[in-house]
Amino acid sequence: MKTAFKVGDSVVVNKGVMDADFPDYSLEGLQGRIQAIETDEEDATLVLIAWDSKSLNSMRDYIPVCEEEGYDWQSCYLYTEEVSLASPRDTLEEVENTIQRLHNWYDWLDYGEEGDRIAAVLGAINAEDDLACHLAWQQHLQKKLSFPIAAEVTDDHEGDAHLRPGDRVKIKAFDAPDEIMGVMVAVNATNGHFSCPLSDLAAEDSETDAIIADYRTWYNCW
Repeated sequence: MKTAFKVGDSVVVNKGVMDADFPDYSLEGLQGRIQAIETDEEDATLVLIAWDSKSLNSMRDYIPVCEEEGYDWQSCYLYTEEVSLASPRDTLEEVENTIQRLHNWYDWLDYGEEGDRIAAVLGAINAEDDLACHLAWQQHLQKKLSFPIAAEVTDDHEGDAHLRPGDRVKIKAFDAPDEIMGVMVAVNATNGHFSCPLSDLAAEDSETDAIIADYRTWYNCW
């Protein structure tokens, strides 16, 4: 198998090349790195291209279609005559981070603007890394909230020896996040000082609660 390309080369898709699975979608100008070189049944040479971060970021209309149809959007097979050598535009780490950001974006796509905000908080964090997600939310909320916050314990709280649904509390500060219960806060209640999951609280001020609501949505879907 003779070819001018080798694994690791950066290539750009030539003018007029369309996606074989979605003929209305142009691949022209997309760029990536060759992951593999193979031949088809007629001995024509194909290259497997892993898209770079800039190309991936341009695919937000394309990704949902691929996901719905079960196709891979991170890479693509093309014939060698459909691509040309190019200079790399990013690093492999940037590609990895972009893929994770896009996974988070797609996971919350059906939630509209709220989903966009949730995906922005998660960024490039692996959604399966629970503690990292909780820390990201705590860092985000620390920038948005001012204590103390008057709040009410919601019906989501299962009830314990200290707090029950309907109790009014003052949120005083963040506690260390819990891997299971998520973002934790220190609260003052009529019967003492306790630690409570933020997801179980609703702020009395509507603007403040709108900030917390994004976190509650994420936690309840997590």
